[in-house]
Amino acid sequence: MAYPSSQSHVKPRRLSMSKPAMPFSKSQYIIFFPLSFILIISLFMFNASNDELNLSVAQKPKHDSCEGRRIFIYQLPTEFNDRIALDCQNYTFRDWSMCDDVRNDGLGNLMNLDAASDPAAPLLQPSSAWYKTDQFSLEVIFHRRLLTHTCRTEDPAQASMFYLPFYHTLDVSRNLFNPDLTVRDHLTNRFVSWLRQQEPWQLHHGHRHVLTLGRIIWDFYRHPEYEPWGSSLLRQPELGNVTTLLIERCTYGMSVCDNAVAIPYPTNFHPASDAALRSWQTAVRNVKRTRFITFAGSARSGALHNMTGTVRGELFTQCAESPKCKHLLCTQELCADNVQTLYKLYSESVFCLQPAGDSPTRKGIFDTLLSGCIPVVFARNQTVEQYLWHLPGNGSNYSVQLDGETVAFDHYDVMGHLERIPKEEVERLQESIVQLIPRLLIRNHKLEAEYTSKDAIDVAIESLFEWFERGDPQK
Repeated sequence: MAYPSSQSHVKPRRLSMSKPAMPFSKSQYIIFFPLSFILIISLFMFNASNDELNLSVAQKPKHDSCEGRRIFIYQLPTEFNDRIALDCQNYTFRDWSMCDDVRNDGLGNLMNLDAASDPAAPLLQPSSAWYKTDQFSLEVIFHRRLLTHTCRTEDPAQASMFYLPFYHTLDVSRNLFNPDLTVRDHLTNRFVSWLRQQEPWQLHHGHRHVLTLGRIIWDFYRHPEYEPWGSSLLRQPELGNVTTLLIERCTYGMSVCDNAVAIPYPTNFHPASDAALRSWQTAVRNVKRTRFITFAGSARSGALHNMTGTVRGELFTQCAESPKCKHLLCTQELCADNVQTLYKLYSESVFCLQPAGDSPTRKGIFDTLLSGCIPVVFARNQTVEQYLWHLPGNGSNYSVQLDGETVAFDHYDVMGHLERIPKEEVERLQESIVQLIPRLLIRNHKLEAEYTSKDAIDVAIESLFEWFERGDPQK
């Protein structure tokens, strides 16, 4: 700031030849010098204060985004993870191998998208982002991702989350049809015995501990009094406080449901850059959808599938009778082994019928969302009551929900219902789905360029920390 001269308000004296002119009178000296002294001191103190402020700003540490949110990954004996993956061919009573599924850190092999022979190749771009990912490979993918997480710590005393990289789904899969329950539970018992001895687990009693399981919850909750299906892992008392991330949780009031959280099935698109992600979103937004309704699925029969089979049977009938509905009867070879066929079909369709399968949820729901096709579901426990972190709300922003019993027993006209939805509502749903895509997929942890969007694993980790801080996972 410019200060006015102290002489600017003083009337000049007329000079005298006999006596030198004095610039100030005595009274003016008395006023001027104290004011000047005060001004000099003030300026000195202001500059000193400014220097201290600048020094303080320069020395202030930057905000640590990991503060209070560090992740400790247990170094489990290799018999609980790596050795299971290496044993991918040793499956009881099954002519089946998971060796392809565990390649590329759980993403599986790259799709063979031959532009000359595969009709889906021009759509599924960039081809380097599309993998033959198995729907049950979540444990390997999640573990490999956390190993490179910026908030990982090797000091358990600094951690507020503790991750248990037990590949239990791979172990269950290789022994699922073994009638010897002792063999089936062998690693479960060894894992629990090992965990009891760990100091962080003893200190926290299993709280803030996280375990990823790549199958539905009932595959890990074998009841001793019923049919001996699956594993007994989640019946172990030691795991009562451990949070489990699964592709499907239970949605009713049992104790095992309290700490179970559903996260999306792994899909087949794993972009390694923002550019790859945005390119796919643009393709989904602009693709020409020549089919109105698509139903890709197979029949269900047997006592366990009474309701499921009835709903599916009704949908098969209605779809066959409607010129606007395309039905693809799925087989292992047609759909599971050539999943690019499904993505092409879904990308050409406006609505995709997604009734329950062997359990309420389906990987197909996420395949359709990834393709920009509006899923039509027939029960709240298929999406709304499942994926509370990744698909929040009542489902009206990404799906059409119909009552399965009304469809099955009252023959409600599903095709007519979809035809009556206004074009504006269809367009709103489609754009909403495009915006959801980043949080539903799992990116490649080996990035090729900048990646700023939060994917399904980012959303899960952030939500876990918020839960631990708040104390309730489902609110």
